[in-house]
Amino acid sequence: MINGSRLLDFGSGRAPGIVPGSAGPLATPMLALDLGGAAYEIPLVALPYLGHGLAPSLFAPGSLRRAETPGRLPVTVTYRGKAPALPGVTITRASGGTARGYLTQAGASAFGAALARQFAADHARGSYGQDGMFSGGVSVSLAGAPAAAPRPAPAFPMHTLTVTGANMAGRPDTGGVVLVFNADNASLFSDPIESVNFFYHGVARFSVPAGHYWAIGIFQHRRRGTPYFVTHSVVVPQVTVSRNVTMHMAARSASSRVQMVTPRPSVPNPYNLTFEVRHPTPHGPAVALWFLGEGGGLFFNQTTRRPTAGTLQTYVFAELDSPPGAAGTPYQYDVAYADTSGLIGSQRHLVRQDGLATVHSRYYSDAPTTGWFSRYGLFAAQENWGVLYQQMKVPRRETEYLTGNPAILWSDSYEQTSQNLAGGQADDARTFHAGQRLTENWNAYPLHAGYNTDLAGAANPRPALPSASRAGDTLTLDVMPFSDSTRGHISATGFFGGLAGPFGKITGHYEIDQNGKVIASGDPLKGFKEVGPSGEFHASVPLRPRPSKVRFVLGATRTAPVYTLSTASQTVWTWRSARNSGARVPAGWGCAFQPTTGIAVGHACTVQPMLTLGYRVAGLSLGGSAPAGAQAVRLTVGHLQLARAAPVTRAKAAVSFDGGKTWHHAKVTGSTGSYTASFTAPAGARVSLRASAADAAGGTITETILSAYQTAS
Repeated sequence: MINGSRLLDFGSGRAPGIVPGSAGPLATPMLALDLGGAAYEIPLVALPYLGHGLAPSLFAPGSLRRAETPGRLPVTVTYRGKAPALPGVTITRASGGTARGYLTQAGASAFGAALARQFAADHARGSYGQDGMFSGGVSVSLAGAPAAAPRPAPAFPMHTLTVTGANMAGRPDTGGVVLVFNADNASLFSDPIESVNFFYHGVARFSVPAGHYWAIGIFQHRRRGTPYFVTHSVVVPQVTVSRNVTMHMAARSASSRVQMVTPRPSVPNPYNLTFEVRHPTPHGPAVALWFLGEGGGLFFNQTTRRPTAGTLQTYVFAELDSPPGAAGTPYQYDVAYADTSGLIGSQRHLVRQDGLATVHSRYYSDAPTTGWFSRYGLFAAQENWGVLYQQMKVPRRETEYLTGNPAILWSDSYEQTSQNLAGGQADDARTFHAGQRLTENWNAYPLHAGYNTDLAGAANPRPALPSASRAGDTLTLDVMPFSDSTRGHISATGFFGGLAGPFGKITGHYEIDQNGKVIASGDPLKGFKEVGPSGEFHASVPLRPRPSKVRFVLGATRTAPVYTLSTASQTVWTWRSARNSGARVPAGWGCAFQPTTGIAVGHACTVQPMLTLGYRVAGLSLGGSAPAGAQAVRLTVGHLQLARAAPVTRAKAAVSFDGGKTWHHAKVTGSTGSYTASFTAPAGARVSLRASAADAAGGTITETILSAYQTAS
């Protein structure tokens, strides 16, 4: 983005993750807009410049994804007179009032810092887009984005909606931003330019057709002694326009601070407070605004009248950390609340211990490093989302308290290193119940092939694709390398290396056989033809109609300074497959990826009886080492979720201490899918594992993991 932040956009047109750039705390807070189905992620300092120097296309995740080339965001700059020298923008060609150029990551951070300074200077005098960076008619847009079409003359009478505003001192405001939307049908008035204006000497005007409207005013002032702005947001739930109308906003009325009172002492995370104001309309889509990362404080007014056109909903998510220097295991509160009453009430939320789930989390890393994590809770009505990724030193233990409410879907992600957000694991959307206590292991070794699951059932906001399914005579495989053994976890980056770009050296190979004949094979990274939208192996191949035996081989290796364990794995599966024309998967699942979004769609397929393996090493430290001597590795054997599973009949294991050159049998005890492999390992050894299992239907799995974990020296 032009402020140096990075959007982690996986093709849906929305941004589930925002990685802050280095442009500074003033440039980081965001406003996410969902306007009639069109999504925008806008730094708050850029909001008043929409149509006044900055084009909306710069903030549309889908447009950014299509326009960006590796490391460069192409832009077009229009101007009068001499070509401008904009901070961070490299100009490649300029003539006739139009310049072509680009922003790199560093350039975008420089541009974002300059924009924040420009905002601070313009805010007091309401001169957005008139001076400084934007003097001489300078306007920046995304290269290749369609030019705004000339607006046709309205086919209906227009009226002037005048909004007057008073600042915190009670005087006419200059510099505050006002957004106005149609409450009857958002598609009638929800353009990111026509809906946004700002106060100048206490007045902002809009030309609108007759109908019902709602509005939000954003008043900001610098919090003394800090680099943050305090934001006072005033919501007017409804105003009727049948002629020229005036309504008033007073910043002082936004006196209810969004805050959480927690059972244990806590410090609000300045970048992980999100507040959504959502307005479903009787006709057309809803409009939603998300405030993200309001470090200086976020205040709202309380309302007393419900709108008659549509309704009003608010959703809040906050993250609070244990105070610096607090004794014991670090802890964190992640709380989410919803108010669908149609009113905006007090934003002081009392967090009760008996309403929380307690999760004891362990974050494993074979090398001490600074990673990233994200965590957010969503209610079903929230279609758009955004969360600012946070840095975290690993390895790490942490106690996490989350709102225990089955209506909230929680999603987490942990990246092992901040360099291109590489390694680590991503979690399924899941729910927690009040009073629940559990342990969650992140990136616990050994790492190996991972399988798709659906922990939220029909409420899953992003339907899961089975890791092996058959639709007619088409076999679809979708398996992630480098995953841990926690149900719901899969590698966060897979064959991509990093969420924000390549990292380390990764190789892969695969082979698919039917009745002993190779029907597909190769390197999935060659052209990334067999790499799915999240970095997993993904392929669809035709099968012969008659029942047959399928064999699937997947291998993966990766090397980097932070990857010293579980560096290579190969898994071989076999199972019997047959056409099942009437089979369907339930809601929450899909049978194929939609090419443009990467979301699983369709239900006419059957899940294949592919076997799965999970591991738990006794005494494993957060750095991936176990005490030398007697070893106990628990093996869990099962099948893909939804598969018609035959009983597991046996399991075997072998170990190697020389990188797989020689192997030694391990003693395996247990039955019906739960086993323990026992052996003795010397001190300072890299332990490689080979496990195999079979079921009563003839299915098998054999998995080899080199340097799976290590023993302490």
